[in-house]
Amino acid sequence: MNGNNLRTRGGSILVTVRPTPGHVNPMPAIACHLRGQGHSIIFNTAEVFRKQVESEGLRFVPLIGKANFDYRTFNKFIPEDQTLTPGPEETIHNFKHVFGDTMLPQCDGIKKIMSRETVDLILTDFVFFGVFPLLLGPGTDRPPIISVSVSPIVLSSDDASPFGPAITIEEKERNREVTEQFQVSLEPAQEYLNDLLQGYGCRSLTGFFLDCTYTLSDLLLQLSVDALEFPRNDMPDHIKFVGPVFPRSSLVFAHPCGGKNWTAQNP
Repeated sequence: MNGNNLRTRGGSILVTVRPTPGHVNPMPAIACHLRGQGHSIIFNTAEVFRKQVESEGLRFVPLIGKANFDYRTFNKFIPEDQTLTPGPEETIHNFKHVFGDTMLPQCDGIKKIMSRETVDLILTDFVFFGVFPLLLGPGTDRPPIISVSVSPIVLSSDDASPFGPAITIEEKERNREVTEQFQVSLEPAQEYLNDLLQGYGCRSLTGFFLDCTYTLSDLLLQLSVDALEFPRNDMPDHIKFVGPVFPRSSLVFAHPCGGKNWTAQNP
């Protein structure tokens, strides 16, 4: 890995994003800021977001294969005439097929881009599983990979779970039991992802797959502040709280109290 190009000149940054609105929406503002710092940007997500990305003047490259899906038609991942029971069955199916079956096409798309041009940094949505093969590959030559998280932290911890803090000894023990039960309940998805990775020539995930969305990248930027998270003494050092990303706007705004119209400035 070598990030020197980003420090010494305007580097080339590949922005890869899982194609759902909550994950895509903050990323153009980040990409435009980086472009303003002199970097060249390639924005890689599904075709359904092309217009949104290109409206910011960003270079758009679509995802390929199964990864290039329309978030409004998730049912394409469900076999015909099959219904899923809400709960573990539906959750396991989604992690196996909505996330797992798009993982390798996502990675293939990244490799295709890197085969024809230089990429100095990959800036990825933290649930873009397509970077897993790069992070776990056998001696893969890759650029630095920085993840961006738009969701509350669900990383396993002795001090917290997704549902509350664990302060006392009894709470910590209960938290460990709940965490173990949660991970066991998703074991079919874990095995499915590892089988895909191994078939792709990679090693297995180094831990629970949701934890790996936080732990594998070189740096993770949490779009929040630590005061909004449950206190953790075991927070990895490479997770950095950077605050929210506000939407860009160039629209003329009519003041609701009768003030003069004014033009909002881009950050």
